[in-house]
Amino acid sequence: MSVIRNRFAAAPFTVEAVEAIDAGQHVIVGLRGPGFNGTPGDLETVGQIFNVFTLSAGKVIRWRDFLTRGEALAAANAKDQPWQ
Repeated sequence: MSVIRNRFAAAPFTVEAVEAIDAGQHVIVGLRGPGFNGTPGDLETVGQIFNVFTLSAGKVIRWRDFLTRGEALAAANAKDQPWQ
């Protein structure tokens, strides 16, 4: 937790949503920002991460993170779609 606190205290933390994919009961969101590179503690390198949110009755009931778009699509049982 101290790593996260120190990161927010050191500089503004910005994240950019790259894409959102409707996959039925799942929503896949691609994000770009510092620290999304798969290397713990490396908060300087900008990378991407893909979140899969599982929804039920309009609420998020599960949230999973993936380093690649393909892994996120597979986890949501979604077909590959053109980038949007």
